Amino acid sequence: MRQISKACTGIEKHVKDRQTATGVKDIYTQYWIDHLISQARSRKASGESDVVVYNDLMDWVIKHNDQVFSTNL
Repeated sequence: MRQISKACTGIEKHVKDRQTATGVKDIYTQYWIDHLISQARSRKASGESDVVVYNDLMDWVIKHNDQVFSTNL
């Protein structure tokens, strides 16, 4: 969940640092991490505040938890 949370900031380096520190990189979830980073960057570039973007994306993750995280592992 921390990698997803960091992805919602739009800062890819934070996600990669977390993956390196924990040694965990879930290929299934990586799709969503990349998607969230892209969404955060796009929304911030259009002028939305960091807090609004982060909160909106985290709300989306919570509502779509079963899609974001593989339950088949």
